[in-house]
Amino acid sequence: MASFCYLPVGAGTIALRSIGSGSPVVLLHSSACSGQQWRKIAAVLAERHRVCMPDFPGCGDSSPWHGRHARTLDDDAAIVAAIADHLGRPVDLVGHSYGGAVALAAARNHAGCIASLAVIEPVAFSLLADGSEPGCFSEVETLAHAVWRGAATGDHARAMAGFIDYWNGPGTWDAIGPERRDAFIRAIGPIAQEFCAVLSADLRWSDVAAIAMPTAVIAGLQSPLPARRLADRIAQVLPQAWHSVMSGAGHMLPLSHPEETTALLVAHLERAAEPVFSQAHAA
Repeated sequence: MASFCYLPVGAGTIALRSIGSGSPVVLLHSSACSGQQWRKIAAVLAERHRVCMPDFPGCGDSSPWHGRHARTLDDDAAIVAAIADHLGRPVDLVGHSYGGAVALAAARNHAGCIASLAVIEPVAFSLLADGSEPGCFSEVETLAHAVWRGAATGDHARAMAGFIDYWNGPGTWDAIGPERRDAFIRAIGPIAQEFCAVLSADLRWSDVAAIAMPTAVIAGLQSPLPARRLADRIAQVLPQAWHSVMSGAGHMLPLSHPEETTALLVAHLERAAEPVFSQAHAA
């Protein structure tokens, strides 16, 4: 069964689509996308679960960010708590890219709302500001500054071309049709906000190490080095992590490799539901 509603979160409203029935799974999308990014994966997961796909502020059918203060990971993590409250039970949480960074913040801030966690190349790049990966952090800062400069000067197309090619490979922007380009260009505002949220976050390695729930970390072997290094290190720090690297896939693997991604998520959800994990989380 499919449903749609608006949830009040903070000073805005979040569009939430749901399909299926059973234990709830919340899927958090990446930058420049919406909850619709998950439709192929959600169709399979909905055979056993109620799959919930929110749109972040300014994306899809959600209201724009209200602008009363700088948007943060904590603001978007509150969406997860609102969905769990709406459903009346903890959720299995999955996040990709920016959604993965939000998922880590939600696991820190709202652990009681989350039964298990799966992150697909979470871009929680503030974790790399500790000086341990200076080359990777500098690369991400350069990308962020290009987006911010484009948003500020009005050179949106150039900024989005660099953003899309960075995450998808050189030449991707040139291969995109005019309609999709226009949609990406319109997304530059939320993307600029999300870079600010990621790079200014107070998320620390000690927060990651304290996430005491069954967790999957998924990455693509062909992804940019900062994303791969961050995923590797997060998997090493998480106390209950299962790490999988998909050969032949890049950063956008939920879209480029939906069947393989779905299989990994199904395996994670089955593993998380095993009594040994459920009892440990309850304790």
